[in-house]
Amino acid sequence: MKIKKILIVLSILYFLLPILLVSQSRKIIFQGRTYLYSDGKYYIKSGSKRFHLVRDNVVVKLKGNLEFKNLPLTKYNLPKLDVIASIADGEYKLIKIPQGHDLLDVFIKLQNSDYFEMIEPNAYTEYFSIPNDNYYTNNYQWNLSKIEMPKAWDISTGSSNVIVAVIGAGVEYNHEDLINQLNNNYKGWNYATNSEDPFAYNYHETRCTGIIGASTNNSIGVSGIAGGWNGSGIKMMYFQCQPDQYSQPTSANIADAIYRARSNGAKVISMSLGGLPYSTYLNAQITSASNAGVVICIAAGNYLRYYKDKVGWVEEEAFVNYPASQPDVISVGATIESDYRKAWDPDPTVEDWGSCYIGHLDIVAPGIHIPTTDLESYIGNKYTLSFSGTSAATPHIAGVVALIFSIHPNSLSVAQVKTILENGCDFKSFMNSDEYGYGRINAYKALKYTLENYGGTLTQDLTIPSGETWNFAHGVTLTFENHSRLIVNGTLNVNGTFSSKVTFDFISSGNSNGIWLEDNSHANINYAIIKNGYYGIRSSKADLKVSNSDIRALEYGIYMLNHNNTWYEAEILNNKIYLTWGYEIYLYNSGGKIRDNEIYSGTKGINLLQNKVV
Repeated sequence: MKIKKILIVLSILYFLLPILLVSQSRKIIFQGRTYLYSDGKYYIKSGSKRFHLVRDNVVVKLKGNLEFKNLPLTKYNLPKLDVIASIADGEYKLIKIPQGHDLLDVFIKLQNSDYFEMIEPNAYTEYFSIPNDNYYTNNYQWNLSKIEMPKAWDISTGSSNVIVAVIGAGVEYNHEDLINQLNNNYKGWNYATNSEDPFAYNYHETRCTGIIGASTNNSIGVSGIAGGWNGSGIKMMYFQCQPDQYSQPTSANIADAIYRARSNGAKVISMSLGGLPYSTYLNAQITSASNAGVVICIAAGNYLRYYKDKVGWVEEEAFVNYPASQPDVISVGATIESDYRKAWDPDPTVEDWGSCYIGHLDIVAPGIHIPTTDLESYIGNKYTLSFSGTSAATPHIAGVVALIFSIHPNSLSVAQVKTILENGCDFKSFMNSDEYGYGRINAYKALKYTLENYGGTLTQDLTIPSGETWNFAHGVTLTFENHSRLIVNGTLNVNGTFSSKVTFDFISSGNSNGIWLEDNSHANINYAIIKNGYYGIRSSKADLKVSNSDIRALEYGIYMLNHNNTWYEAEILNNKIYLTWGYEIYLYNSGGKIRDNEIYSGTKGINLLQNKVV
């Protein structure tokens, strides 16, 4: 009878042991990490930070050609485990742990089985927004003026050939200011419903999306950076990564979302989230996307303050959060209206958060009091005028990168985009690289640098403003569609070489297209190819020097008016000029040096009227 009682007790303990383990506070070291179980939740602890884990999930990668369903896991005292999702087309498996079984215990037993190349937790992410829904009208969309969007829009308003993916909690994609940007070929994915319907579970990504791509110039709402005039801008896809309506996005779903975004043509990914422990499987998808030329923009994170007994208010550590801390992404911090980094401020009238900066920070952007689209069911309005946090800063960078790809549709590597961003910032005297990275983004400077150093395609007139100098590097090609022109009011420098000329291709004659030099402008063009325009160069009272260039126009190779004093006298030296028809050189009331040019006559040759030519 005594033995029978002992057996009964042992049987009860066998079934209750997992539950007893779960009910205790525990700490173990596994794969070099500290895992905690406390207050009914699992965490990874790193320094003073704790990362919240999904209690009934584990992510694995099997060795070789093993199949999970064939593994004899019961001999390791493991419960029945099921694959509930595949990540990155099956490279990783998301495993469901039955209720009542300890996550940490399952980790150790799976490791002991020696069937797995990788075993890692699934973790909840954090959002980096600071909600503040008090409407106000001062400085309405100050952020766009700050980064010189009006001048940037004179270069590009966004192209439908560029797809941006927003990863987080889904988006109200039928919003009146967003509906035209939806990528109807592939909307994205919802991990709660396992469907291609990534509708919003909270406001967060709807706000982020408006900054990137709200329709511009459509007489409603707000202006997005790359939404295009009347909705003719970029296309967008969305990923709702929460496993249910009330939780946070998980690392497993984010990893798979990056894979799906890359596989479905996204060139830019925006992630206003983070706060995760390092993840092998997530990092693998980030690296694969980056190697494929996908630019991933991620919020650096916000640090807050907390109250500590006998100490008082203490600031959190301001380290850049993972995965923004990875070198092959663009990590984004937040600035305020005066361009200073948003720092924690004890003033109770000021938002009490700071923008993380310690570690890997690439760039900063406006991140406080940002007007944008909103989830109507959240506050009863379609717009908010006060979205804040590094969550609000990150979409600014994603939008500018989308514009970069809009004017440069050919392949740019992530490293090249980083170079463009580095040279496309305002770096104020009070800034330092630790807190501000490259500096605060300037959209106009970024697009200017792109065209000068990598070339691109223009669908509207490109104007060099008075007082500005543009320097085009050797080997770049600029293509002008829709009969658009290059209009010079400032200074144009073309720095080609004998073997690597700068090309200006106007595609087809029309609308008097070509290079237009306006009164009092300057142009020094050396080793260029100028072709397919109505004009090659049309110049009026400009300081013009053109040499060693091939000019292949349709009506006028070089057309000069009123170059009639010493300052305006042109130098046209050692060029090859040939036309389909019209005048190779047409001068009226002009003077200058015209020497050693090869003229291949179309029908009219050279016209010299009231000129002084040497």
